[in-house]
Amino acid sequence: MAHAPLLRTNTAPVFQSHPNGAGGLPHQSMSSSAPRTSQLSGSTAYAGSSTSLTSLNSDMTVVANGPVVATSNIINQKADASRSLYQICISLKQRLAQVPGFEQFLEHLDPTDPVDPLWNLLRSGYPLLLIYNTLRPAEPLAVDDPNASDAKKSKIAIFKFVQACMKELQVPPADSFVITDLMGTDTSGFVKASIP
Repeated sequence: MAHAPLLRTNTAPVFQSHPNGAGGLPHQSMSSSAPRTSQLSGSTAYAGSSTSLTSLNSDMTVVANGPVVATSNIINQKADASRSLYQICISLKQRLAQVPGFEQFLEHLDPTDPVDPLWNLLRSGYPLLLIYNTLRPAEPLAVDDPNASDAKKSKIAIFKFVQACMKELQVPPADSFVITDLMGTDTSGFVKASIP
């Protein structure tokens, strides 16, 4: 598909100056002393204003009619090749390869895409049970509901894993994740679930 070149055009209206100082529209007083600036550049339409989009802090979010609130998620963090989602998944696959018995899951993953297949694998819940059970707990984790659908069994497995990590391994809730972090579509949730 061919793309037309991106042309930068100034779309602000142009008013002709009149000797009496009024613009081209009747009965309106327009100051012709303020130069026009492109709104595509990130600056405001009036040269007298000192606010620009580039001067806003990237860690802040403006809530409509509300205060500016700092946010903390994967999107507004500084770029770092070692912390990209791709690299996080590569590292996670390498760590999971060291878990006894985990090869059975990894051998079926697409080697060209480390993110989606790994995320889908962990969403199934059963690999999490294997990870926990390699610690040889007194009571191994299992999904005991034969009447549950596959989706329900996955949620049960994830819940049991998170619950066991917090209860038996004393993982603080702040360092844990919830089912929706793993089952959802938000990459921030997946990163939370995949980073110890």
